[in-house]
Amino acid sequence: MIYTTQEQREQRFTDWWKNYGKPWAEVRTAAGNTCWTDDIEERRALFMRRYQRPEPPKSLPSVSLATIRGKHRRWVPVTVREQSAA
Repeated sequence: MIYTTQEQREQRFTDWWKNYGKPWAEVRTAAGNTCWTDDIEERRALFMRRYQRPEPPKSLPSVSLATIRGKHRRWVPVTVREQSAA
């Protein structure tokens, strides 16, 4: 699911932190381990990365969906025998 607005993304992060991130961090800390991200802003930045889509490479040619689907390769009967066989 893609969240488009900043408020939706922030709400999703808050829900994730409350339900999964914070309990996990508390268990790790109680067990004597160190979390690899202690800063909440660092966690937020990592979480928000999933909603970023990079620009396509400039060298990527623009291709129509018809070409991708192979419509240009479909066989069309041209003779009477080919039409009767099809």
